[in-house]
Amino acid sequence: MAYEQEMENSLNPEEAETPDEETAEEEQGTPEENPEKPSTEEKGKSDPDKLYARMKKAETEAKLAKEELDKLKKSPQKEAGTPIDVFDLAKTVSALKEYSLDELGDIQMIAKAKGISPEEAVKTEEAQLIITARREKVAKEQAIPNPSGAASGGFRVKTQEEIAKLIDKPDELKNYFEAYSKHRKREGV
Repeated sequence: MAYEQEMENSLNPEEAETPDEETAEEEQGTPEENPEKPSTEEKGKSDPDKLYARMKKAETEAKLAKEELDKLKKSPQKEAGTPIDVFDLAKTVSALKEYSLDELGDIQMIAKAKGISPEEAVKTEEAQLIITARREKVAKEQAIPNPSGAASGGFRVKTQEEIAKLIDKPDELKNYFEAYSKHRKREGV
């Protein structure tokens, strides 16, 4: 019985209604109340007609989009944003020339965060604190001697000419080779 009803529904989809459709119509009310429900004119169209209409609409939209794209490609390209004033750029460069790349990165971050120009960002208290701290850190790092010299114990490997001069002085040559062997042991060679 259910199979026969399905066959009838497939042959005449407008006439056959399932119980779910009847309850849905009762809940939705009139077509004016629910804009999502298809009107009676749309019910009369078959599925292929609906698909054909949707396909034609999509084709026309695609044609319009393609025409707009062609117009944009043919029109002269304008630069995005505002044009750069050479004199303002020169002022900015001269104002920021005394700062290192790391400091300029910090200045740029502050300028973007506050929405101000880099020249104004340099004058802020935050930028001054960061720049001062960075410069103190660099000065402190440069003041500390390189630890590699201390680890070697001040030992310097001599050239062949210097060793040749030590041949006449056997005690100095012996001391040099002993220091050299200690140096190699410390290095782990």
